[in-house]
Amino acid sequence: MAIGASVTLFHRGSKTIIRKRMLLCDIMGYHPRLHLGLGRHEAVDVEVRFPAAKKITRCAGIEANRYMVLRPNGSVQDVTEGTKEANR
Repeated sequence: MAIGASVTLFHRGSKTIIRKRMLLCDIMGYHPRLHLGLGRHEAVDVEVRFPAAKKITRCAGIEANRYMVLRPNGSVQDVTEGTKEANR
């Protein structure tokens, strides 16, 4: 579930940070989704730092209204809306 990973959104093609969030454990059992609004930005660069795997993954030009699945091994999977993986 990538708990402890930090997710940073940058202006596309730059190092200017738009948003930064950390995935935290929730003892109440809520779904572990992290929703990050892009505001007026149509696409952003996404950087994910996985502390357990000691890995940094950067994805460029991610458009709005997308799901990305973060895995504890440090991998990131881009998921299309409506697929089985997106509905988990």
